[in-house]
Amino acid sequence: MKPVKTKTTDVPLITERGGTIRVLISPKTVESSQFILGVSTLEVDGEIRNHLHDFSHEAFYVIQGEGLVLFSEHEAIFFGPGDAVHIPKGVAHQIKNTGKEEIRVVFTASPLAPSPEMGHREL
Repeated sequence: MKPVKTKTTDVPLITERGGTIRVLISPKTVESSQFILGVSTLEVDGEIRNHLHDFSHEAFYVIQGEGLVLFSEHEAIFFGPGDAVHIPKGVAHQIKNTGKEEIRVVFTASPLAPSPEMGHREL
């Protein structure tokens, strides 16, 4: 496998989970077999619905905006620009934009689920 470059305009826009998601590095885009990497935005007052990843750890790096990651145990983590957040495999979480501007993050998940449909489970 040789190195491959992708752009946000090369991949489909995903909107059904809340916010916008573009998966740039994946088995479909560059034959990645170990992880995915993408970018996501979340509008002011927006939220990503409660979900979990049965097979993967998720991490994101905040470029812009601020918000909360809410966990099923009623705990919350505040995040803002320059923060990196790790969400362990199997931990239910949702994300809320609590700031005055759009949230922009770069995210990754690893290891991969057996199929894309099994990678994200809404609760």
